[in-house]
Order: sequence, then C-alpha cells, then structure tokens
Amino acid sequence: KGAGIGIGKLAKGAAVAASALVAFAKISKVVAQEVKKGIEVFKGFEFEMQKVKAISGANDAEFKKLNKSAQDLGRSTFFTAQQVAALQLNFSKLGFTASEVLNVQDAALLAATATGEDLARTATVIGSTIRGFGLDASEGASTSLRNIFLKLGDPSSDLAKSIGFTVNTSEDMVREFRRMRDEGVNVEKMLKIVDVRQVQAIANMVKHIDKIEE
Repeated sequence: KGAGIGIGKLAKGAAVAASALVAFAKISKVVAQEVKKGIEVFKGFEFEMQKVKAISGANDAEFKKLNKSAQDLGRSTFFTAQQVAALQLNFSKLGFTASEVLNVQDAALLAATATGEDLARTATVIGSTIRGFGLDASEGASTSLRNIFLKLGDPSSDLAKSIGFTVNTSEDMVREFRRMRDEGVNVEKMLKIVDVRQVQAIANMVKHIDKIEE
C-alpha cells in the first residue's frame, strides 16, 4: 500500500516535471529566437557602421563619435541605430566628413520626423541640397533648420499661425514654400516670427523649392 501511494506521488511529480520541461522548452525557443534576432540587428548595425567608416574616411576617434551618436539617437528618437547609420552612410557617400555628418544629422532626423519621409532618403535630399548650392554643412540648418521644422509642426508657434496650418508632410512644405516664392517672402514680417538665420534658411529653401522637391 505504501509503495502504491509512493508510486502515485511519483507519477504526479513526473507529470508536473514534464509540464515544466515543456514550458521551459517553449520559453527557451522564444528566448533563442529573440537572441538570434538581436544578434542579426547588431550585425546589421555593425556592418552599416563599417561602411560609414570606410566611405567617410573617419579616423578612430571620429568613428567612435559617429558610432556613439548613432546608438544614442537610436535610443532617444523614433529611429533605430541602424537607420541612423544608414543616414550617416548616405551623407558620407555625398562627400561629407565625419564632423560634417555629426553637425547635420540632427537636422535630418527632425526633417524626417516632421515630413514622415524615410531617414536615409532625407539625408540624401538635404545633403544633395547643401552640396548643390555650395553651402557648408552648418548651413543645412543644424540649428536653423531644426527650429524651422519644429515651428512648422507646432500649432502654437507664430510661424505655423502665420501660415494658417501646421506643416506635417513634405507635400505641405513644398506647397507652402512654393506659395511663398510666388507671393514673395516678406522679410520684415518674417523677422517678427523667426530670427535672422532662420529667415535666411527659409529664403534659400523658398528660392530653390523646385530643385528641393525634385
């Protein structure tokens, strides 16, 4: 009788252990899949950054800054580190140095966020515009362009109020800047809304809006 009871308890214990093993196997599979996915993402990021290093010609110190900034922006923005790396790569392909990339990438991130465009493509558009007009990377509006896009998308800003609506897409921006071009930019009025550098940045964009859209 005692042996029978013991065998019964042992059978129940075995059933519980079997269930635990099945659950563990399922969890292990999920964990393994996530680890594999994480490794693939990391390898993709590392490969992209190695291309950035090769094309930009960055030295070790500059590359560390690019790498760190991509990771930091990947944690603090809507974009992944790999997407930021692709942005850096596209700027590098246009001949931007490591310091120029670091100087202009924030503006590209904000432009892509404001217009809803692909980040790497935004980098190509901004980079081509800067190079096409013979501007310095600092004139891609690392400060001015950032503030312009923030104000265009902020319904409480004087700039958005003067336009009459918030600019949330690239189509909105092109349409509004083309209207400004056709009607003429009222510098005196604009100076009451934005600062001198931002007026100059807006004037440049308005003047070349067809090429920017293209």
